[in-house]
Amino acid sequence: MAGSELDVKRWEMTPEKARQMAHAARYGLYSYIPPLLAEQIVNDYHITWGKCLDVGAGSGRLGIEIARISQLEVTAFDISFSMLKLAQEEINLNRLKDQVVIVQGRAEAMPFAAGCFDLIVSKGSIWFFADKVRAFREIYRVLKPGGIAYVGCGDARRWPSNPSDFIRMVRFRIKMQERKFQKEWQRLRLPPQEWEIILKRAGVNDYRFHAGYFWIEIRK
Repeated sequence: MAGSELDVKRWEMTPEKARQMAHAARYGLYSYIPPLLAEQIVNDYHITWGKCLDVGAGSGRLGIEIARISQLEVTAFDISFSMLKLAQEEINLNRLKDQVVIVQGRAEAMPFAAGCFDLIVSKGSIWFFADKVRAFREIYRVLKPGGIAYVGCGDARRWPSNPSDFIRMVRFRIKMQERKFQKEWQRLRLPPQEWEIILKRAGVNDYRFHAGYFWIEIRK
């Protein structure tokens, strides 16, 4: 079996598990983040037209929120077919089927032409790239010159105005502090120095790290 097939099978999940994750993304502890993060990204970089790629999109929340507040054509890209089926349900529910499309594949071998995306986002998948150097090399390859990639994990800068979302934010930040001491989480997390090595090996030279847990901004 080819390596790409092995990776897809490794990360595929049952429809039940996928639906649980999609439910958590919409109603769970982290559900307040995608709308705030989408607004932050669009406002920071003023990219409202063109094409956007959401790498490791899962059920599509971040890409959908970006589409809702911009004219960007969004591609929700994920290795799991089960998650993408749920992303399509979210797209249809939000009446965005003419603006958001789903594509299955691996971050290390994207089926896109070079330089075709004005904006690339990825939330929560950075730790799980099978080959981080190849994944970032691909992100940089498909990013258009003058484009921005915002890749990482964690919170948005702005606090939510909704009281229930504010409580979720507080609980989320407490949980992130607790996770720092968990061995499994420590294994997944890499210090900035190691990310710098990965980015350099991927051919990415114009980057900066952001707070809000851990975010990497890449320019081309």
